[in-house]
Amino acid sequence: MHHGNGIQHAFYDDPNVLYISLHVFKGGNFYPNLPDGDLTYCGEGVGEGRNVNIPWEDHGMGDAEYIYAFQQVVMPIATEFDPDLVIISAGFDAAEGDVLGGCHVSPACYAHMTHMLMRIARGKMAVCLEGGYNLRSIARSALAVTRTLMLQPPDRLAENLEPTQSAVRTIEQVKRQQSRYWKCLYPKQVDRNNPSFHATKRLHEILRTYQSMNLAEEHHMTPLAINKNGIAQTFEHNVVAT
Repeated sequence: MHHGNGIQHAFYDDPNVLYISLHVFKGGNFYPNLPDGDLTYCGEGVGEGRNVNIPWEDHGMGDAEYIYAFQQVVMPIATEFDPDLVIISAGFDAAEGDVLGGCHVSPACYAHMTHMLMRIARGKMAVCLEGGYNLRSIARSALAVTRTLMLQPPDRLAENLEPTQSAVRTIEQVKRQQSRYWKCLYPKQVDRNNPSFHATKRLHEILRTYQSMNLAEEHHMTPLAINKNGIAQTFEHNVVAT
Protein backbone atom coordinates (compact mmCIF):
# COMPACT_ATOMS: atom_id res chain seq x y z
CA MET A 1 0.00 0.00 0.00
CA HIS A 2 2.90 2.32 0.72
CA HIS A 3 5.59 2.85 -1.89
CA GLY A 4 8.08 0.03 -2.33
CA ASN A 5 11.02 2.40 -2.30
CA GLY A 6 13.56 -0.25 -1.32
CA ILE A 7 12.90 -2.40 -4.38
CA GLN A 8 12.75 0.69 -6.58
CA HIS A 9 16.19 1.81 -5.44
CA ALA A 10 17.67 -1.68 -5.85
CA PHE A 11 16.75 -1.91 -9.53
CA TYR A 12 16.39 1.75 -10.55
CA ASP A 13 19.12 1.57 -13.22
CA ASP A 14 18.58 -2.06 -14.25
CA PRO A 15 17.02 -2.51 -17.71
CA ASN A 16 16.31 -6.19 -17.04
CA VAL A 17 13.88 -5.61 -14.16
CA LEU A 18 10.49 -3.95 -14.52
CA TYR A 19 9.14 -2.67 -11.22
CA ILE A 20 5.53 -1.51 -10.80
CA SER A 21 4.22 -0.06 -7.54
CA LEU A 22 0.64 0.90 -6.66
CA HIS A 23 0.57 2.93 -3.47
CA VAL A 24 -0.97 5.79 -1.54
CA PHE A 25 1.21 8.83 -2.16
CA LYS A 26 -0.82 11.91 -1.16
CA GLY A 27 1.71 14.25 -2.73
CA GLY A 28 4.55 12.68 -0.75
CA ASN A 29 2.75 13.10 2.58
CA PHE A 30 2.24 9.39 3.27
CA TYR A 31 4.84 6.91 4.52
CA PRO A 32 7.73 6.81 3.67
CA ASN A 33 7.15 10.55 2.97
CA LEU A 34 9.62 10.70 0.09
CA PRO A 35 9.21 12.23 -3.38
CA ASP A 36 10.49 9.16 -5.24
CA GLY A 37 7.10 7.47 -5.14
CA ASP A 38 5.74 9.97 -7.64
CA LEU A 39 4.88 9.00 -11.21
CA THR A 40 7.76 11.04 -12.65
CA TYR A 41 10.33 8.62 -11.20
CA CYS A 42 10.74 6.21 -14.11
CA GLY A 43 14.28 4.84 -13.68
CA GLU A 44 17.63 6.20 -14.70
CA GLY A 45 20.44 5.42 -17.13
CA VAL A 46 19.86 2.21 -19.06
CA GLY A 47 17.02 1.46 -16.64
CA GLU A 48 14.97 4.49 -17.63
CA GLY A 49 11.40 3.43 -18.33
CA ARG A 50 11.62 0.30 -16.20
CA ASN A 51 10.11 1.87 -13.08
CA VAL A 52 6.37 2.53 -12.95
CA ASN A 53 4.77 4.30 -10.00
CA ILE A 54 1.00 4.53 -9.68
CA PRO A 55 0.62 7.03 -6.81
CA TRP A 56 -2.91 7.37 -5.44
CA GLU A 57 -3.84 10.89 -4.37
CA ASP A 58 -5.60 9.67 -1.23
CA HIS A 59 -6.69 6.67 0.84
CA GLY A 60 -9.88 4.78 0.15
CA MET A 61 -9.04 3.05 -3.12
CA GLY A 62 -10.70 -0.31 -3.62
CA ASP A 63 -11.48 -3.00 -6.18
CA ALA A 64 -12.65 -0.60 -8.88
CA GLU A 65 -9.48 1.50 -8.75
CA TYR A 66 -7.07 -1.43 -8.59
CA ILE A 67 -8.75 -3.36 -11.41
CA TYR A 68 -8.79 -0.17 -13.48
CA ALA A 69 -5.07 0.36 -12.84
CA PHE A 70 -4.34 -3.23 -13.86
CA GLN A 71 -6.37 -2.97 -17.05
CA GLN A 72 -5.03 0.41 -18.10
CA VAL A 73 -1.38 0.30 -16.99
CA VAL A 74 -0.09 -2.81 -15.25
CA MET A 75 -1.13 -5.50 -17.71
CA PRO A 76 -0.36 -3.59 -20.93
CA ILE A 77 3.14 -2.69 -19.73
CA ALA A 78 3.82 -6.13 -18.26
CA THR A 79 2.69 -7.81 -21.47
CA GLU A 80 4.91 -5.58 -23.61
CA PHE A 81 7.89 -6.12 -21.29
CA ASP A 82 7.33 -9.91 -21.57
CA PRO A 83 9.29 -11.04 -18.48
CA ASP A 84 10.66 -14.50 -17.77
CA LEU A 85 9.43 -14.41 -14.18
CA VAL A 86 6.83 -12.43 -12.22
CA ILE A 87 7.50 -11.70 -8.54
CA ILE A 88 4.68 -10.21 -6.50
CA SER A 89 5.60 -8.20 -3.43
CA ALA A 90 2.47 -9.22 -1.56
CA GLY A 91 2.03 -6.66 1.17
CA PHE A 92 -1.68 -6.86 1.93
CA ASP A 93 -1.92 -3.47 3.63
CA ALA A 94 -4.33 -2.28 0.92
CA ALA A 95 -6.78 -5.00 1.98
CA GLU A 96 -10.23 -4.29 3.33
CA GLY A 97 -10.04 -4.00 7.09
CA ASP A 98 -6.47 -2.72 7.32
CA VAL A 99 -6.83 0.57 9.17
CA LEU A 100 -3.27 1.74 8.54
CA GLY A 101 -3.52 1.10 4.82
CA GLY A 102 -6.90 2.79 4.66
CA CYS A 103 -7.97 1.10 1.43
CA HIS A 104 -10.64 -1.44 0.54
CA VAL A 105 -9.25 -4.14 -1.76
CA SER A 106 -11.23 -7.36 -1.34
CA PRO A 107 -9.80 -10.91 -1.37
CA ALA A 108 -11.64 -11.44 -4.67
CA CYS A 109 -9.82 -8.46 -6.19
CA TYR A 110 -6.45 -9.83 -5.08
CA ALA A 111 -7.43 -13.11 -6.71
CA HIS A 112 -8.36 -11.40 -9.98
CA MET A 113 -5.12 -9.41 -10.07
CA THR A 114 -3.18 -12.61 -9.47
CA HIS A 115 -5.14 -14.36 -12.20
CA MET A 116 -4.31 -11.61 -14.68
CA LEU A 117 -0.61 -11.80 -13.87
CA MET A 118 -0.59 -15.56 -14.27
CA ARG A 119 -0.80 -15.20 -18.04
CA ILE A 120 2.54 -13.35 -18.04
CA ALA A 121 5.83 -15.29 -18.20
CA ARG A 122 3.97 -18.51 -19.02
CA GLY A 123 2.63 -18.61 -15.49
CA LYS A 124 6.04 -18.54 -13.79
CA MET A 125 5.32 -16.58 -10.65
CA ALA A 126 6.51 -16.13 -7.08
CA VAL A 127 4.30 -14.49 -4.47
CA CYS A 128 6.29 -13.17 -1.50
CA LEU A 129 4.37 -12.21 1.64
CA GLU A 130 5.76 -8.87 2.76
CA GLY A 131 3.39 -7.22 5.14
CA GLY A 132 0.06 -5.84 6.12
CA TYR A 133 -1.19 -4.69 9.50
CA ASN A 134 -4.33 -6.73 10.08
CA LEU A 135 -3.91 -10.49 10.52
CA ARG A 136 -7.47 -11.32 9.48
CA SER A 137 -7.17 -9.21 6.31
CA ILE A 138 -3.81 -10.77 5.47
CA ALA A 139 -5.15 -14.30 5.99
CA ARG A 140 -8.25 -13.80 3.83
CA SER A 141 -6.30 -12.10 1.04
CA ALA A 142 -3.42 -14.60 1.05
CA LEU A 143 -5.90 -17.47 0.93
CA ALA A 144 -7.62 -15.98 -2.13
CA VAL A 145 -4.27 -15.56 -3.90
CA THR A 146 -3.19 -19.11 -3.00
CA ARG A 147 -6.43 -20.59 -4.31
CA THR A 148 -5.91 -18.72 -7.58
CA LEU A 149 -2.36 -20.08 -7.88
CA MET A 150 -3.90 -23.54 -7.43
CA LEU A 151 -6.06 -22.80 -10.50
CA GLN A 152 -9.30 -22.23 -8.63
CA PRO A 153 -11.40 -19.49 -10.30
CA PRO A 154 -11.56 -16.17 -8.43
CA ASP A 155 -14.78 -15.16 -6.72
CA ARG A 156 -17.01 -12.61 -8.40
CA LEU A 157 -16.26 -8.95 -7.93
CA ALA A 158 -18.90 -6.45 -6.92
CA GLU A 159 -21.09 -5.23 -9.77
CA ASN A 160 -20.21 -1.56 -9.32
CA LEU A 161 -16.63 -1.17 -10.50
CA GLU A 162 -16.65 2.52 -11.33
CA PRO A 163 -13.28 4.05 -10.35
CA THR A 164 -13.18 7.42 -8.64
CA GLN A 165 -12.32 10.53 -10.62
CA SER A 166 -9.18 10.86 -8.53
CA ALA A 167 -8.03 7.39 -9.59
CA VAL A 168 -8.88 7.99 -13.24
CA ARG A 169 -6.91 11.23 -13.15
CA THR A 170 -3.88 9.46 -11.65
CA ILE A 171 -4.01 6.66 -14.20
CA GLU A 172 -4.22 9.11 -17.10
CA GLN A 173 -1.20 10.98 -15.76
CA VAL A 174 0.74 7.73 -15.39
CA LYS A 175 -0.16 6.65 -18.93
CA ARG A 176 0.98 9.98 -20.34
CA GLN A 177 4.25 9.82 -18.39
CA GLN A 178 4.99 6.20 -19.29
CA SER A 179 3.87 6.46 -22.92
CA ARG A 180 7.32 7.66 -23.97
CA TYR A 181 8.69 4.22 -23.00
CA TRP A 182 5.87 1.84 -23.97
CA LYS A 183 4.19 1.45 -27.35
CA CYS A 184 0.99 0.16 -25.75
CA LEU A 185 0.16 3.38 -23.87
CA TYR A 186 -1.68 6.45 -25.15
CA PRO A 187 -1.86 9.41 -25.26
CA LYS A 188 1.82 9.88 -26.02
CA GLN A 189 3.78 12.36 -23.97
CA VAL A 190 4.65 15.52 -25.89
CA ASP A 191 8.21 16.63 -25.27
CA ARG A 192 8.22 20.39 -25.76
CA ASN A 193 12.02 20.45 -25.43
CA ASN A 194 12.36 18.30 -28.52
CA PRO A 195 13.31 20.51 -31.52
CA SER A 196 10.87 18.61 -33.72
CA PHE A 197 7.93 19.67 -31.49
CA HIS A 198 7.96 23.22 -32.85
CA ALA A 199 8.12 21.91 -36.42
CA THR A 200 4.75 20.20 -36.10
CA LYS A 201 1.50 21.49 -37.59
CA ARG A 202 -1.97 21.59 -36.13
CA LEU A 203 -4.49 19.20 -37.64
CA HIS A 204 -6.84 21.92 -38.87
CA GLU A 205 -3.96 23.54 -40.81
CA ILE A 206 -3.28 20.26 -42.59
CA LEU A 207 -6.98 19.87 -43.42
CA ARG A 208 -7.24 23.45 -44.72
CA THR A 209 -4.24 22.91 -46.97
CA TYR A 210 -5.75 19.70 -48.35
CA GLN A 211 -9.12 21.35 -48.96
CA SER A 212 -7.44 24.31 -50.65
CA MET A 213 -5.54 22.00 -52.99
CA ASN A 214 -8.76 20.17 -53.89
CA LEU A 215 -10.57 23.44 -54.65
CA ALA A 216 -7.64 24.62 -56.76
CA GLU A 217 -7.69 21.41 -58.77
CA GLU A 218 -11.45 21.03 -59.20
CA HIS A 219 -12.59 24.68 -59.46
CA HIS A 220 -9.39 26.54 -60.35
CA MET A 221 -9.50 28.46 -57.08
CA THR A 222 -6.46 30.20 -55.64
CA PRO A 223 -5.57 30.90 -51.98
CA LEU A 224 -5.51 34.61 -51.18
CA ALA A 225 -2.59 35.74 -49.06
CA ILE A 226 -3.29 37.82 -45.97
CA ASN A 227 -0.43 40.24 -45.57
CA LYS A 228 -0.65 41.06 -41.90
CA ASN A 229 2.00 40.30 -39.35
CA GLY A 230 1.01 37.70 -36.79
CA ILE A 231 -1.85 36.10 -38.71
CA ALA A 232 -0.49 35.56 -42.22
CA GLN A 233 0.66 31.99 -41.61
CA THR A 234 -2.31 31.08 -39.40
CA PHE A 235 -4.87 32.00 -42.09
CA GLU A 236 -2.94 30.60 -45.03
CA HIS A 237 -5.32 28.58 -47.27
CA ASN A 238 -8.32 29.85 -45.30
CA VAL A 239 -9.47 32.28 -48.00
CA VAL A 240 -9.69 31.00 -51.59
CA ALA A 241 -11.26 32.62 -54.64
CA THR A 242 -11.78 32.12 -58.38
